[in-house]
Amino acid sequence: MPAIARPALFSTLRGPSRVHQINLATALLRSGFMPFLSLFLHERGLDPASIGMVMGFGSMVHLVATVPGGLLIDHTRGKPVWLLIVGALILAASVCLIQAHGVMALLCAVAMMSLAEAVVVPAILVLNLEGMAPHGLTDRVAQSQALGHTGRAAGLMLSGVIGSRFGFSALIGFEAIYLIMLLGLVWRAPLAMAPARSNPPPSINPGVELILLGVALGLFQTGNAVLHVLLSLELAEKRQLSGPMLASHIAMIAQIAMVVCSLLAARALRRWGPWTVLAISFAILPVRCACALFLSVPWAILPVELLHGASEALQMVTIAGIIGNLYAASGRAGSRFSWVMLLQGMGTAASPLVGGYIAQYWDWPTAFQLLGMFGLSSLALWVVSRPYLQNLTLAG
Repeated sequence: MPAIARPALFSTLRGPSRVHQINLATALLRSGFMPFLSLFLHERGLDPASIGMVMGFGSMVHLVATVPGGLLIDHTRGKPVWLLIVGALILAASVCLIQAHGVMALLCAVAMMSLAEAVVVPAILVLNLEGMAPHGLTDRVAQSQALGHTGRAAGLMLSGVIGSRFGFSALIGFEAIYLIMLLGLVWRAPLAMAPARSNPPPSINPGVELILLGVALGLFQTGNAVLHVLLSLELAEKRQLSGPMLASHIAMIAQIAMVVCSLLAARALRRWGPWTVLAISFAILPVRCACALFLSVPWAILPVELLHGASEALQMVTIAGIIGNLYAASGRAGSRFSWVMLLQGMGTAASPLVGGYIAQYWDWPTAFQLLGMFGLSSLALWVVSRPYLQNLTLAG
């Protein structure tokens, strides 16, 4: 009997499905200890200003490592292996945090976590681009983002239950299990590569557009990155929930919103274009701050974190789609994405310092008001810069 030919669809899906599996395992690993860092430090007796300094230090390390991480991903083969290195760093950092009894040990652990984050984001992006056909790239990236957020939501739920029952130390065991899962996936046969474009586009270097995009994202993150941390600390002070359960509840709400909004982002990009989608994401931050300001805890958690997930998902899918369409053919997607993340990371690094000191020396309402002003500033810059963003608006 002659062999039945397999439809071409299965061959095109084989690579992406493998990428999705690796993406899911990486998401589970990142949901082990890292989302609970601020609550862990709070239980160790650190005040909001000190927590802001520690997290700000981590953001600065992430900032310094962002561009080298992207260049490293672009210029090395065997990119899934870097995810194993990331997983080992996360596990080692968690062990170091649990055992830390001094400032240097604490800062070393936070630095290892930050180095891992600097490498994992461009690694997953480039892995998605290499394992996918050029046609429908934005849709595939949106699906990959949704799957990653699903994994993080499931991991956060499990970590919250385990951490509340057995303490933060028990989370290290789950990180080890996730790392073994990731090792098993990476150890298998090499990923199927996407077919090359028959007519690769000419090299595009929209430097001004990428700088404007990065600066707008940086302003946004200055107000955005620390908002959920301040809300968590405010709830922790009122003893609403235990530390791990509180952090997992707050992060899970955002992750669930990210799953839905990642899938909707591709449709929104086709309908309205990347400029409008990013403008909507920038406008969300003042609304989040208004909810945190006028709604009493714990009722403020739901709208604040749902909107957090929506803005993050819209931005990640849009930026990944822009960078992928502009640079996937040239093999420079990782480094270009890292340059944008560098500018965004400046705001992320400043955010815990700004928010922590405001909350420490003033009060929570003042902190929420000032953080909302950064969202309005990013939206204003984005509106004023629209005439200079032609390449980006066409690339999404």
